[in-house]
Amino acid sequence: MERIYIIPRPKIFEEKHLVNIVEYRKYVAEGWRPKNRRAKKNLILQKKRKPWQLFEDQVFLFFKDALKFPFVEKGKHYGRSQVDIAAGIDDILLIIDCKTKEEPGPKNLHTYITAHAGKQGTIKNYIHQQFGKKYKHIQFILVVKDIDYSERDVQYAKESNVYLWGERYFEIIEYLYQIIGPESRYYFLKELAVGDMPIKDGSGRYFECPSLMVQHNSIRIYNFFIEATKLLKLAYVANLDRGTKYFYQRLVNKSRLQEIGQFIEQNGTFKNCIIVSFENRPPRPKIIKSYKSEDDNQINIVHLKIKKIYLSLWIIDGQHRLYGFARVSDMLKKNLLPVVAIEDADKSEQARTFVDINQKQKPVDSSLLWVLFDQLRSDREEGAISRLVKRLANSGIFYGKIYIPGTSRRRRKNYTIFFSNFCKGILDRNIIDAKDNNSLYRLLGKNGYNGGDIDKVANELEKYFRLLCAVSKSTRHPKWINGFILTNNGLNVFLRVFARCLIHCRGVIHLKEWNTLLRAPLKQFFYENYEKIDELRRKTSSEGTREDLAYTIIGLINRSDPSGLFAQEYILRKNHNVTETDTYKVYESLEKNLRKLLKVHLGKISTNWWKERLPEDVRERAEEAHRKGNNPNPFIITQPRNVIECLDFMDYPKIFTRGDNWRDIFKEIFCDEEVLRTWFKELKPIRNKIAHPANMSTDEKSKFLENCEKLNKIIEQKI
Repeated sequence: MERIYIIPRPKIFEEKHLVNIVEYRKYVAEGWRPKNRRAKKNLILQKKRKPWQLFEDQVFLFFKDALKFPFVEKGKHYGRSQVDIAAGIDDILLIIDCKTKEEPGPKNLHTYITAHAGKQGTIKNYIHQQFGKKYKHIQFILVVKDIDYSERDVQYAKESNVYLWGERYFEIIEYLYQIIGPESRYYFLKELAVGDMPIKDGSGRYFECPSLMVQHNSIRIYNFFIEATKLLKLAYVANLDRGTKYFYQRLVNKSRLQEIGQFIEQNGTFKNCIIVSFENRPPRPKIIKSYKSEDDNQINIVHLKIKKIYLSLWIIDGQHRLYGFARVSDMLKKNLLPVVAIEDADKSEQARTFVDINQKQKPVDSSLLWVLFDQLRSDREEGAISRLVKRLANSGIFYGKIYIPGTSRRRRKNYTIFFSNFCKGILDRNIIDAKDNNSLYRLLGKNGYNGGDIDKVANELEKYFRLLCAVSKSTRHPKWINGFILTNNGLNVFLRVFARCLIHCRGVIHLKEWNTLLRAPLKQFFYENYEKIDELRRKTSSEGTREDLAYTIIGLINRSDPSGLFAQEYILRKNHNVTETDTYKVYESLEKNLRKLLKVHLGKISTNWWKERLPEDVRERAEEAHRKGNNPNPFIITQPRNVIECLDFMDYPKIFTRGDNWRDIFKEIFCDEEVLRTWFKELKPIRNKIAHPANMSTDEKSKFLENCEKLNKIIEQKI
């Protein structure tokens, strides 16, 4: 029968039995209400408990009934100070204060921490008087609910010798309890800096077992069998302070555990190994026998000793197989499990193995891996990027904008930028690529990725995004900042522009030069597109559409650059890629014919046809675009040679169907006004996909070519 761990919950109502009717009125005035009004003898009153009372009871019951602490008491005075909850196990005593938003009194977390720290001396004296030397480690914990706190609060708590637990932290402990039961208590005890926690499992300080051992340079690999009940005490899946509830849900899925538990109950066995790494190097094993392979590699049979310390083996792979045993009977927990353990002095092999397994074989949320790259790939580009984005998230313009799993205090939906999105954007754009001479890698200094000066790189990115925000504010449309620039999609668009700026300036950023280069074209872009902010954010959800918008902005910068050299090679390459497609060639032919049709037939009526025969709004828009050097063609960024080239694609049907034009000329050519408009309406959305043929379906392409062919056939007969 599978074992299920259920979190105990406090009773919502408290009850009181009455025998004296005189007491009734007094209790009713205090908020008590009858539970059994019709009772003739014993009347029971009940009252709903306040949120802060329920929270205290929740924490108390969790330590007492779930985590099975041998000593738990609530609401006692330790000397002159009242303690919400005291929980003791072995030589560790936890002094816990619970604070909620609903509790009467001030909500200043700084005050709570100061108060909790201020009574530590009197509480310790009382504990020594009452318990003697029983508790060697006394830890003070402040558990808060519905109270937001900052990194400064966490730091102040550490300095005050107080551990600060928010709802996120407590949720993780509860989730782990549902997976492995009372043994989950060792996860947070491990992080309370109480030192190694010995496993009291029979005599001796070690679990001993025969093992195969192979050594390669500084790395030793062991292969052995061990009882599941022992490995459950030795192994842990991740550090508690690194994760979130979501993190643990991805690493240990309860539905998979249920399936594995049923498999074990049906006498199922595992043939593949659980992979772990030693947190501390084990005693040098005694070699019993040695063999040499054909490749001259030495394989040893050794007597391995594993110190009995809770959570001293990190599970790299196989957590579901192991934790499946946490849900079965004690008899089945004695089953032997095959294990491969890595002992590596500098931890690099463990890190590589963890990343390879979780990234390539069983994908985990990329945000979680990017957070871990700071430690797992500290000497590589990914590790430096992870540190860079963490630095940006903690101060400056990005403060409070970036969601970092395991660190961010609010829910994911409250952030506009996701950690992995930012990291991948920096990686893909080669912002700190050591092989790219135009990148910011040189700012890291001689230490490079491994301990280089991340602050210098962060400062340059800060300056760039501050410039973007300042320009958008100058257009009096501040919605650009939180509505696009500092969002996942907008960030990736402007990182592409940043990369082009780095190439143009050969990796050297002079703020004055960048301001001169970028301010005017960016101001134009922000001003002309402010009504499309929400639309742009939605449309730039894919890499292709982000590239399109970045291409447009880069084109504006190119036109405003006096030298015309900004991103010139990139623009020419992009132009070539687009203009070489069959669909573009057909479209280009159509636009040339449309312009020629206007010149030929309107020119017959008047030499001043541009002013006399074009709708006023169409003419003014084209003339304004011509003055600015804008080309309405979204695929070609070049200076238009004359004003007619600045007509937008949908301007043509407006000109054709204008009353006098249609009556005098174009009715005879196109016959049906409604059919003409329909052709252009059908062409417009497909035309916008020409730059990315992969996004165009076969039906769309055939429809586009069919309509172009119809129009071209009609026009070519009349020009």
